[in-house]
Amino acid sequence: MMIENNPFTSDIYAEEWMKSFFHGKQAHNFRSIKGVSFTKNKFLPLYTNVGKYKTCGISYSLDQTGLEDDFKGKVFLIYDIPDFVHIDTTNIPNKMGVLKSKQYYGYLIDLNNYDSINSYLADKLSGRRKKKLVASKKKMEGELLVEYKVYESNIPVEKYEYLFESLFLLIDKRFTNKNTTNAHSPIEIKNWYKSLFFRLIQNNQASITSVEVSGTPIAVSFNYNSSEFLFSAIPILDDDFLKYGIGNIRLIKNIEYSINKKFKFYDLGKGSYGYKHRWATKKYSFEHHILYDKRSPKSILIATILIFYFRLKQFARKVYRKVLKKDN
Repeated sequence: MMIENNPFTSDIYAEEWMKSFFHGKQAHNFRSIKGVSFTKNKFLPLYTNVGKYKTCGISYSLDQTGLEDDFKGKVFLIYDIPDFVHIDTTNIPNKMGVLKSKQYYGYLIDLNNYDSINSYLADKLSGRRKKKLVASKKKMEGELLVEYKVYESNIPVEKYEYLFESLFLLIDKRFTNKNTTNAHSPIEIKNWYKSLFFRLIQNNQASITSVEVSGTPIAVSFNYNSSEFLFSAIPILDDDFLKYGIGNIRLIKNIEYSINKKFKFYDLGKGSYGYKHRWATKKYSFEHHILYDKRSPKSILIATILIFYFRLKQFARKVYRKVLKKDN
């Protein structure tokens, strides 16, 4: 499987990444590696995919007909390839080596067998749990003025800016309550997201779903759209409404939107959280791929150090999870 019309390998994504973090320089492209653009390390012949680990899934292909000089002496690091993405290694250039390291788990909902949100809920939830969920939703709708909104390519810029600021207010509130930091709020990241998502929405490669009370968002999800996938990128909710099960309600409305729009998969993203275990139909692994020139000792050395580093990180995660499980 490939991710068709992948927003993370689009020209818009590359342009916004380079504008925000590389002073508007051009990304590097190579004939031997199709479908992904790269940035170059300042000191080493090391090229990293545009977006680095900020994407929700990279797909690419190798071209044996590409010039061997195209990758001569180089190393390419590609983050976050879902293991369900098929990379045809039979078409690999003769002098190119490929190393892979599994990293984080991802979770998705395969929607191919569901024609409505009711058919999904009937399959996934027990009668008791479904009844409780419906009761919480009705309670919220009975006590508050609730609207469920979807914003697509025709969103006015003023509305977009309001939703974007609402999203980050909720993010800041959530993480302040938890007394933890988050990776979204640094100003350069926030500005990148703001410009990126608006352009992708205009190009039908992103969307916003929102649960609103009296016009104020209480649960927002900024999503990336491909031809078959809806990727939940930045979901957030207001802790003040947890008593209504707002997290589950937000998720159900996103699944419903995905089914209605004929997406085949709703991707819950990277990271292992309890709600993903409950709602997902498939667990998969993200892999980092390292492509290198087998003729170059320097290239081989860099690739070897990188693969050792990532495998060591993954080993440390496994040990940490075992210790946590044992303590609990």
